Amino acid sequence: MLNHSEMPPPPTPYTYRANDIRVGTLVGEDKYGNKYYEDNKQFFGRHRWVIYTTEMHGKNTFWDMDGSMVPPEW
Repeated sequence: MLNHSEMPPPPTPYTYRANDIRVGTLVGEDKYGNKYYEDNKQFFGRHRWVIYTTEMHGKNTFWDMDGSMVPPEW
């Protein structure tokens, strides 16, 4: 049995700009601050997503996100 310190964090609900509510587990964060989530209860292709950082290289990226902001290792 796992003790409290060994348990994974609870799923994190997040509301997207498209009013899409997702609940998933944070699986990692890259060097730019992008956060990667996963929910294996969703069907393939919708089970992983990224929350982009709001600033990269001194530029506000809230409305200017792009797939090229994700490093190749992810």
